[in-house]
Amino acid sequence: MGNGVIMRYLSIRNADSLYWVGRYLQRFEIVAKESLKSFDFIIDINFDDGKELFAKMEYNVSYSSAKDFLHKISKDLDNGGLLYNIKHARENAIVLRDIIDDDAFSSINIIYNELILSDTIDPQKLEYLIKELDRFWGLVFFKIVRGKTQAFIEFGQVTEAIDLKLRLFGDFSMILFDLEKLNTLGKILDKDYIPVELRSSDIDTFLDIINSKISSVIKYDS
Repeated sequence: MGNGVIMRYLSIRNADSLYWVGRYLQRFEIVAKESLKSFDFIIDINFDDGKELFAKMEYNVSYSSAKDFLHKISKDLDNGGLLYNIKHARENAIVLRDIIDDDAFSSINIIYNELILSDTIDPQKLEYLIKELDRFWGLVFFKIVRGKTQAFIEFGQVTEAIDLKLRLFGDFSMILFDLEKLNTLGKILDKDYIPVELRSSDIDTFLDIINSKISSVIKYDS
């Protein structure tokens, strides 16, 4: 089956789900990796580091220890937690079972089930889940035919990377490569796509622009 066939029959619903699979899984990955760093800081340097990390994402988290911090952000935190993100990635992936094969989908299921069934989440467990997510990225980008299908996942992935990097670090120099990639993907998805340029130094304004770009490549109202 060639690229043209896949692109021609990609529905708005599937395009949207591909985008959100990319976003939710990228969010899971960045939050998991930054939380592992905070785990060490909570123990040795700054007990409030986990609170400060999640405050940058506009979430409140309280904990009694570094271990409790990992548990809370993995299983208990509504909206911003790891379980929340993998759950929503999984729900979108279910819609895409004719696009995402069993091996790739199983990686999402493994992460989801480990978070649901594990009584405690320690650094080793979290590192294992991150590696399983790496396996998903490898499988999905290897097995999905190159074209709009893959580009929608990457568009969501890169959008989320830009969003979280600016929220967490506030440094525009960190997103230059991501922005170039976003614009390249945008052109693949829509020949009339208008590239995003760094014209505003205000992070909130820039994020509004970035997070609205999906509406220019998925014509929700058409």
